[in-house]
Amino acid sequence: LHTLNIPTMESAAVGSRNFNPAKKESFLITRELTDVISLEELASEKIAPELKIRLIRALAGSVGPMHHAGINHRDCYICHYLLQKSSATSHIPTLFVIDLHRAQIRKKVPLRYQLKDVAGLFFSSLDTNLSKRDVLRFIRIYSGKKLHDELQNNLYFWLKVQKIARKLYFKEFQRVPAHDPFAPEK
Repeated sequence: LHTLNIPTMESAAVGSRNFNPAKKESFLITRELTDVISLEELASEKIAPELKIRLIRALAGSVGPMHHAGINHRDCYICHYLLQKSSATSHIPTLFVIDLHRAQIRKKVPLRYQLKDVAGLFFSSLDTNLSKRDVLRFIRIYSGKKLHDELQNNLYFWLKVQKIARKLYFKEFQRVPAHDPFAPEK
């Protein structure tokens, strides 16, 4: 992630024992991240519209390049993104991606893991008052393509993301979200 310029934790120490993969034990100690707040915690507060737009840009600008480089998180929720508070007024705020112990690195992220990561972000954002415009902004930045082209070429992917996010929400809360940016307008 550091080589992709995606902010994350910095290793302070690492160690392991046993060569047999079935018995291998390891640890990783990271440097402390200070002056941060999780996006989940931040979303429970009233967020200025300009900051929300900048956060969506930063989040999509983190997850998209990560996936395009072959890295998937496998536990991708807004609680695993920490905003550096002092960067909140920056054009693109600094978001640290954390909790990477289940992350995988390959040449290409399989579709199922790409869906899982993006749907996890949307699921964990359903109570944050996202607008349809916010979702479209995320899609455009995440894909790195013109919105029209992305939706024309990958509509199935985005419909599947929506379906998985709603299903996760219902499974977790036994209700539909009060505010659903995917719902058709009335």
